[in-house]
Amino acid sequence: MQWLEDVIKTRDLANNGCTRKEVLDIISEITGNGDKRACSNHYDYLIRNGRLQGLKSNGRVVTAQAIGT
Repeated sequence: MQWLEDVIKTRDLANNGCTRKEVLDIISEITGNGDKRACSNHYDYLIRNGRLQGLKSNGRVVTAQAIGT
């Protein structure tokens, strides 16, 4: 899954981070599988088993902290 990490890192470095839906679209496009549920299950599997170690939080989506004034 190194290619998926590389895509996510490259988009993040370009200041255009990936949402979960975009990651699922990338997985669907590269694997040729049109079943979004299967792609979602595979992405959950990668996160659950720590296969995306090159990413912060092992690939989990992190929301930005609210700014208080």
